[in-house]
Amino acid sequence: MRSLALAAIATMLLIVTVVPAAMAAVVVPEAAAPPEARRVLGQIRAAFEAADHAALAALVHADGVRVALSPQPERSSELTAAQAHYYFKTLFQSGRTERFSYVRDSVTGDHRVHAVAVWRQAESDTGRTVPRRLLFTLGLDGELWRITEILTLRGG
Repeated sequence: MRSLALAAIATMLLIVTVVPAAMAAVVVPEAAAPPEARRVLGQIRAAFEAADHAALAALVHADGVRVALSPQPERSSELTAAQAHYYFKTLFQSGRTERFSYVRDSVTGDHRVHAVAVWRQAESDTGRTVPRRLLFTLGLDGELWRITEILTLRGG
């Protein structure tokens, strides 16, 4: 009976030590964005700070961009670069950027860059400050990093 209990304890210890190590091995480590992508992220930040819709539209991927900036994630739009130009113009006319900063960026296993930013915009009509957390996805367009997605993350 005592040997059975010791075997059970040994098995549990093995599970406790091996399973977490195996699970950790499955996680793909995140890498920082390459310098070229970071430069594009800087251009995005500058476009938001200056409310420069043309500069932001110039960073859109040739295949277009998926934009979901409303609080309802199901309300997304697939836009061409030309459509994005007018979308961003309307977006920046709706308020003034008070703050735009990145909180993190990383490279995914499929060679995309994700960057999370905090954007505080003062609404033109009410003056109320609206904070948003935005996820920018960059993908390669030839050799250039370009915006493929801009999404509002839940939780402001």
